[in-house]
Amino acid sequence: MEAVDDLTVRVVGNFAGYIVLYAMDFPVIQSSTINDDLPRGTGPFWYVAMETDSAIRLEPNALWWKQQPTVHSVTFCRYAESGDAIQALQTNAIEMLSTRSPAAALSRKLADMTSMDYGTTTYEMMVPNLGDSSVMSDVRMRQAVMYAIDRSVLANNAYLDMAIQSEVPVLPGSWLYESRSAVYYYSPERSLQLLYDMGWDDLTGDTRLNKRDGIRLIDLEVNIITYNEASSSVRENAANTIASYLNAVGIKTKVEVLSSAAAVRQRMKDREYDLALIGVNLSEIPVLQPLLGTSANLNFNRYSNESMDSLIAYTATVEDEDGLRQTYSEIQMNAVDRLPILGLLFRTGTVLSSRSLGAMNGIRSTNVFRGMEYLTE
Repeated sequence: MEAVDDLTVRVVGNFAGYIVLYAMDFPVIQSSTINDDLPRGTGPFWYVAMETDSAIRLEPNALWWKQQPTVHSVTFCRYAESGDAIQALQTNAIEMLSTRSPAAALSRKLADMTSMDYGTTTYEMMVPNLGDSSVMSDVRMRQAVMYAIDRSVLANNAYLDMAIQSEVPVLPGSWLYESRSAVYYYSPERSLQLLYDMGWDDLTGDTRLNKRDGIRLIDLEVNIITYNEASSSVRENAANTIASYLNAVGIKTKVEVLSSAAAVRQRMKDREYDLALIGVNLSEIPVLQPLLGTSANLNFNRYSNESMDSLIAYTATVEDEDGLRQTYSEIQMNAVDRLPILGLLFRTGTVLSSRSLGAMNGIRSTNVFRGMEYLTE
């Protein structure tokens, strides 16, 4: 970056593509206060006091170029436990709360509370074992699993309605999301047809699918591994819900809840699993290489596809909006066709308040209180 003159900043990107515009979303502070203990920004508020990891107080920025805030003072408090924060809201110790905790799901439905949900970058998916030892190495099996699951029920029940369904790792509603990627609707019949086409059938009359291997009878079995987050069994509940759907179409399914995410990663590395239900935190910038690129750090099942790698590489160089949108569309359609991951949903957060949130709009995980400056009593 270079200050050309008092009104011009020249920015040179590391990439030539249109996506470099995402890097322009950065905070600006007043140069005269850069060395102060509390540097002043250029937004609607200045912060005037701060206690590290505890609280921060804001007051209106007198130089704000839009309408002056109607809120004259804001104090933000940090709570170590979501339950403590929810109790503080219910007892009027605070007036507003932002949280991603499933513990807030019930509070969203209370008559004396208003709420506004926002999408996060936490993506829930199942990672299939693509090794020859697993039945998931066949794309038809992965398709059968996707058709067997009612993801709307999964989102509402297991994830407590704090989720947005998406088969691809691009947040629905964003300008790069391809709506045609929603191809795997709930259809046990279609799932069964794919399984029958692969040679699986109920040969014993016990509703379990199996096939003959010479004189042996092989049962269709799937092992799902997952882990729980701290003080939450949401993912375990989700894995059990998925298992119930797979059992319903004749796939004998076992769920293992491991001690940590690290333990799940090790099992994936050793390929001792069939499906791994995990969550990954994606970037605010829609870069999909870490998840879908060959040898990338979030590519846990070592998926590799030259066409996918070429499309991902092109996103860094395509120079116009339409070209970038088209490239992302092709990436998403490639993903749902080949199913290197079995995408489920994005987790959501919520803003809860004892007052109206009508002035707030367009909130997202990095700006959950957008529009707060215009709240009224």
